[in-house]
Parts: sequence; C-alpha cells; structure tokens
Amino acid sequence: MKKKFGPGLELANAPFLLHRGPIQARQDTSAMINPREKAQQKIIQSLQQAERSNDLAAQANLYVKLATLVPEHAVAHARAAALLHSQGRDAKAFHHIKQALELPSCEEVDTLIFPLLAQRADMLKQNLEHTHAWFQAHPNFWRLQLLALALIAQEQFSEAEQLITRALEHPDYGPHSHWLLLTLAHIYYCLLQFHESIACCQLVLELTPNDQQALYKLASNYNKLGQYRQAIDYYNQVLELSPDDIDAHHCLAQLMLKLGNFQQGWKHNEWRWAKSIADQAHTFNIPEWQGETLEGKRLLVWCEQGVGDQIMFATVISDLLAWTEHIAWECDPRLVPLLNRSMPNINFIEKSTPTQGKPILKIWPSSDYHIPAGSLCKILRSDIGKFSKPNAFLQAEKEKTKIIRSSYKKQFPEKLLVGISWRGGTTAGTNKYTRSLKHNEMQALSALTNVQFINLQYGNTEDELASLTDIGLDIYNDRDINPLVNIDDQAAQISALDLIITIDNTTVHLAGALGMPTYLLLPADPDWRWGLEQETSYWYPSVEFIRNQNTQNWMNAIETAIAKIANIRPNE
Repeated sequence: MKKKFGPGLELANAPFLLHRGPIQARQDTSAMINPREKAQQKIIQSLQQAERSNDLAAQANLYVKLATLVPEHAVAHARAAALLHSQGRDAKAFHHIKQALELPSCEEVDTLIFPLLAQRADMLKQNLEHTHAWFQAHPNFWRLQLLALALIAQEQFSEAEQLITRALEHPDYGPHSHWLLLTLAHIYYCLLQFHESIACCQLVLELTPNDQQALYKLASNYNKLGQYRQAIDYYNQVLELSPDDIDAHHCLAQLMLKLGNFQQGWKHNEWRWAKSIADQAHTFNIPEWQGETLEGKRLLVWCEQGVGDQIMFATVISDLLAWTEHIAWECDPRLVPLLNRSMPNINFIEKSTPTQGKPILKIWPSSDYHIPAGSLCKILRSDIGKFSKPNAFLQAEKEKTKIIRSSYKKQFPEKLLVGISWRGGTTAGTNKYTRSLKHNEMQALSALTNVQFINLQYGNTEDELASLTDIGLDIYNDRDINPLVNIDDQAAQISALDLIITIDNTTVHLAGALGMPTYLLLPADPDWRWGLEQETSYWYPSVEFIRNQNTQNWMNAIETAIAKIANIRPNE
C-alpha cells in the first residue's frame, strides 16, 4: 500500500497493519503470579476476543490499558497509536507514538508508526526535533523516510537534499533507490532546480520504465521550464497508464488554458472536483446547466475557490445576462457589498461558513438549473474571441474613494500614488517561491522618488514594512483598511490610487475588475489564467503584463516596471 505525501511523492511500499495477531498470553508456569502479570494476562485474553470479533474500538481501549500497565512495551504503544488514529483520536494516538519511539527500536513498531505519521504533514511540521532524534537513535529506512518528509513539510529543502544524497551513497539503502530518487526529484522541483529534478526522474525510469510518478514529475518540470510540448506528452503518457489520474487531468487543464486551447482546457478542468476542491462541491436535485436555453428559467451559480477566482469568474455575468435575467450568485460575504453596488439586478447571496463540527444547513433560492461558477467558462469562454472587453465591472463606493484619495494627497503632495503587493501563495505547492518578491529585489523601487507606495499586501505586514524602510523603501500602511475583513474598503483604496503594481494574487483581480491601471509581474512560467504571449489580460483589459524571463530573480521585471512608472505624472 502506498501513502501519498505531497504532489508526486509517496511513502515507500509498506505493510501498514493495525495488528499482526494478538500479543500472546504467557502460559502460567508458576503457582505464584504477581498482580501486574495477572492484569496483563487478563487484558491479553480480552484482546484476543476483541480481535476475533474485529471490534476495533475495544482493541484500541485494551491496547491503551496494556500500554499503561506495561509502559516499556513498545509494540503495545504502537498498536494503540495505530488503532486510535484509525478512529480519529489523533491527540491520544500521538502520545503513544512518542512513547513507542522513545523505547528500543523493533521492526513492528516502525512498520506501524512511520506510515501512520507520514500521512500527517501537520504532525511532521510540529515534531521535526523528535523526528531528527528518532532517526539518530536508530537509523533505518523507515526513519529516514519520515525525517525526509518532515524536512519537506517544513520546507527545509536543502537539508532534505543532503539527507537523501547521503542515503543514495549508503549501501544499506541501495534497495530503496527508487523512492530516494523520486523524493530527490521532488526536492529539486521545490528548489526550482528543474534540470536536476529531470535527471532524477530519468534515473527512476531506467530502473522502472513507465513509472507514473516519474512521468508526472517530468511533465511538471518541463511545464515549469516552458517546454510545453514535452510536458503535454508526459501528462498524456500518465493518462495512457491511468486514464483517471486526477493530478494529470488537473495539470493538463491548466496547461491547455495557458496555451489558449480553451475547449480542451475547460474539459480537463472539470476533474477539479475529484480532488483539489472536492470539499467545495454541492449536490442539488435540479440539473446542472450545460448551455441549453434559459428563457424564462432561473439559474443558481454557486461559488468555488478563493476570492480572486470568484472575482475573475464574475467577469462572465454581463454575458450570462443575455441568457437569463433570473440569476442567483453565491460569493464570499466580503464581496457582497461591492457586487450589489456594481450589479444591482443580480441576487448575490453569501457563502455560508461552517461552524466547527456542525454541517451547513442552507436554503438556496428556488432555481431551475445550477452550475459552479468556474464551469460557466466552458460555455461562455470557449475561445479567446468570447472574452468581453469591459474596462471595469466593479464600482467602489465613490464617497469613500474620494475621502481616501484626499487624505493621501494631503500626506503625499505631488507624489504618484502607487499601490503595491509583493507576495502570494503560502507553500511551495501554491507557488510561493515564484509569486513573491524578495526585499532586496524590491529595494530598487526606491529609485522612484516621484512615487509614494501604498501597501495593498493582505495579512500582517508590519515586520516586512519595517525591514523595507530600513533598506530605503518607504511603503505607507493604512491601518484603517484590512482586506481580510472588508474588501469593499480596499476597493475604495485601490480606486483612490493612480496605479497598481503587484504579483499574482487577489490584488490584481480586484484592481483589474475596478478598471485600475495595473502592472502585473509574472514569472517565467505564469499561472494558466494569464496566457503566454498576451501583453494585457483578456480577463481585465486594464492589467498590463510584465513578464519575467529570469527564473532565479525578479530584477529584470522590476527594472522594466521602474522604467514604465518613472515617466508617469500623478493625477489630481
């Protein structure tokens, strides 16, 4: 059985068993037996009965009792942990995991504990120190795997690379070179060392021809390098071996859309429900709209994905109104005031937020058809010619915009007011490293002495702003505006500025939807929605692209932005 950990990375084959038969009760060879041994035998006899009846809950409780009675029994702790984890009792399971691993090593403990831990990235991230200690105490392949996965979960890729490289040179790990090479390929991919990752994948294919993980990772690397024909070929090889491979369909969707093959792209994009956003899906007793006539019909559009995606999908509303005026549109509650002001004829409804431990009970508007917002594109955006060209479709509150601009102009007279946002993504999996500017790269913007930068970056930025001030880049932070709480306020703030410069995050969607002049800094391998050759966005005509061709830093793109901004005069 394989335990998947991260994109294209799996735990090596392991017999993950909750138990390997009951712990045997010791035969009573003495007339004298102490109370502890008597209690132990009684628990073991009960365990034998619970295992025969396959009563897992009883087994878990009995192994906990046994581990408490005999705390030096590592196998009892390991079996208790595995059974508790299978019932979702993770906090108690982890207590027994630590107890088991602090005792002398044995094969059964490792085969139970390490596949169990490898499924829990959160546990790995929180317990890296323990993972180091467990490996150093009893180095073996199980513990090496877990340490490697813990380092990856903590994004300590350089240390993970050193660990795997040493293991590949160690004769004891020779039989495990397949897993080691795949893991090293994943590490190099996260380090943006795509050629090194490709070399590892090719070595795997020499060992195991048609290995799906190696083919998938090859496709991903060629995609990042902009070698799209090779990427498509390898993704298709994965699908030939496994036609229902969700990750391959998802990546092909993004690649086809990036290349402008919208019909095929949206078709593959329907696989998103199988994995990446499965938790956002809804079930209705009305049909999903497939493009049939909506004359006299009511359509329910329900939201998916993040705020930026929701704004982007809302660009189709003007075209959708040609099909029907009876539209109910679900969205993030923070977008409702802005959307209501901008499109008063649409019934915008708030997306419900689940209370912890309680399911959402929602009453939807009466409708004839439903459709998720992203699926509208396969009907209304099937080729480049079907993208409408409104310069703005959202309207900020005019009075609030006027007040903010007046305040900024008083504070920074004769300055060009430029909003700036510099990071997006939170992990390597969400392209954090290709969607973020480093502070030493941003320092070059201080050459724009005619500009006052205004902070549009969401989240806590106090420490970053202080660090940037120390190196000469002053970015004003308006503490009255927090887009994580009130997007309508930030819409007014953006509308009060002269210009926006941002990387790929929610800021560009909001600025573009408001029709604000915006420079979007794009990495060499941009997200699918921005295409490859366009100079401006087909979603938001006011957004101009600055494409960065250097995969190592952003300096060329930043210098281009400086040249463009330097000659712009502020508006009154």
